[in-house]
Amino acid sequence: MTGLGAQARAVPTDRRPPPLVALRTYRFLRLGVLAMLGMLTVSVTWHNLQGDNEVLDSISAYYYTPVQSIFVGTLVTLGFVLIVLWGKTSAEDGLLNVAGMLAPIVAFVPTRNLARCDLLARSGDEIQIDPTPSTLNEACKAAVVNNVGSYFIVLGLMLTLLAAIGWYGRRQDPPWPWVSRDPHGYWWPLAGAWALFLLAAGTWIFLPETFYAVAHFTAASLMFVLIIGAIVVIAREKRYGIPMLDETPDVQWGHVYMGLAVTMSVGAVAVGGSVAAWSHLTEHGDYWVLAVEIWLLFWLAVFWAIQTWDRWNDGAPSNPV
Repeated sequence: MTGLGAQARAVPTDRRPPPLVALRTYRFLRLGVLAMLGMLTVSVTWHNLQGDNEVLDSISAYYYTPVQSIFVGTLVTLGFVLIVLWGKTSAEDGLLNVAGMLAPIVAFVPTRNLARCDLLARSGDEIQIDPTPSTLNEACKAAVVNNVGSYFIVLGLMLTLLAAIGWYGRRQDPPWPWVSRDPHGYWWPLAGAWALFLLAAGTWIFLPETFYAVAHFTAASLMFVLIIGAIVVIAREKRYGIPMLDETPDVQWGHVYMGLAVTMSVGAVAVGGSVAAWSHLTEHGDYWVLAVEIWLLFWLAVFWAIQTWDRWNDGAPSNPV
């Protein structure tokens, strides 16, 4: 049996299957991401159907609504899973790791477009929020400072630990395979993560208003660019195979993944431009950001579901290459 269905249902006979506990954990981590994306969809839809609530101009704006907890939880979960799941190659693994680092920033630092907000004061009246980028919404400033600060402290410690592990592992006799087998695959993504961390943390410490003004949009944009880049890498892995893992080429799967990458990237530009033009001509609000976010999140969910099917019996590789 060959083709898309065959690959998902069988492990190559010349490869030892992963332990059952590891395989079950791998599967449920992947399914958990789909569940969280589904819950975010339900939460936003539910909110929009309540009373006179308007459709906001971006999913990120729902941070200021009762959707906030699910919005933040979904992004933190996505970031965690992107980091902890090992990619089959160092390129795939590195791109998804750095993308995962960015997801909590998108979650913890809200969009600065605060003109449309459903927050209510204790009296029941709407809170008047300054929508200009000169000040951060005081209603959530303490939470943002606490969350971002905590995240940067722990992230810095984890990156330091990974650097120490890499240094120590290389000096063992024999060296640890997952560090020494592909040194570039270990150190280059770690170096990129350090550079991104130092830039973000430095901006947060020394230029906090600049950080709050640009962090959300920049992190979200870069996160999706890296995810799309990882999908391209996965497409090439399928197209040409991974000899080190005894995986033969599968052109059919390669076309599927490359099609997803093209659809996500080209479609986002086309949808965003079309909706922006429609909004300008009809003066019915500025919904291009919302359209792009929906488009990217939908196709991210499709990619995740397809790859879950593709790798259902694979689990994580014993040694990424």
